[in-house]
Amino acid sequence: MTLPGLSQAASPEFTDAASCRAWLEHVPLANVAAAQVQLSRQLAEFNRLPIGATQRLGVMEALREAVNFVQIEQARRFSNRALPMSDAEVAAFTATIGLWREMLLGYERCIEGASNGDSAMRAQAGLLCQRVLFYIGLRMFHHHRAYREVPAGDWRSLHAAYAAAEKLGVAAEPVKDFLNRDVQDTSPRVAYARAVLTALCNPNELTQRQLTFVAYLLERWASKLEISTKPVAEDEGVPPLVAELESDACPSRGPAAATREPRYLDTRKLAKSLRNRVALLRKGESPAKLALGEDCVQPACEQLLVHLYRHWCVGKAS
Repeated sequence: MTLPGLSQAASPEFTDAASCRAWLEHVPLANVAAAQVQLSRQLAEFNRLPIGATQRLGVMEALREAVNFVQIEQARRFSNRALPMSDAEVAAFTATIGLWREMLLGYERCIEGASNGDSAMRAQAGLLCQRVLFYIGLRMFHHHRAYREVPAGDWRSLHAAYAAAEKLGVAAEPVKDFLNRDVQDTSPRVAYARAVLTALCNPNELTQRQLTFVAYLLERWASKLEISTKPVAEDEGVPPLVAELESDACPSRGPAAATREPRYLDTRKLAKSLRNRVALLRKGESPAKLALGEDCVQPACEQLLVHLYRHWCVGKAS
């Protein structure tokens, strides 16, 4: 991981969690465009500041809730709109991706400390890896929201962050993330799985409402995706789902590359949950009773679950 340089000339409005919280009280969150500009500028300046990793982590955690609110509101300006985007929509999209990038960089600086032997950061390695994977995943998700290709380098970053979690022995370490709407229990593996499964469902074919449902489902079900260094006993005729951790590509079904260390993604628990829900829907059960949300209605709910099953579990187009 090669990060941008630090500078003694950096002069952000905050340097620790307390001063950050005080500064946030004056950020005009009611004006989300202006708030996004302020957050981006000050976080970019803070990311240049040479300070201790513990102090840096405190600031990053203090910023999360405000950044998340602003980003969700700004995303409304470029999602669910006619394509091609207008200049204003492109500007909102670019600014949103830029702020995700700054959040990611802040946590990458912390995880660099954990990898370099900082004992305080090493103790927080599970949280740091989850946060890094979370923000890479959000950057990808907002490209899906805008029906744009994930940029070159993002898959490499995601795989590298997951590989770092494995190396640090924290891939499955439980982490709390209170930015999740309903299920706050997560881990680096779950954050990685959410990004992978979102990309695998062919998001460019889905409406904004369907993408929101996929995000809702994965908050609950991404933990069902297991990751192994050894091949998985797939159903007959189903090729393995393989992640090449040294690549810049989305995992796909097919033989693993002979020259690289693959990870095999086991979707069997996910497949069972999807098949069970589809069967019960066909028997007349309501989506709400099956914990599929109040907004999911038939027959669209069943059709989307079948689409997800085909893309996630057998690798066939719906």
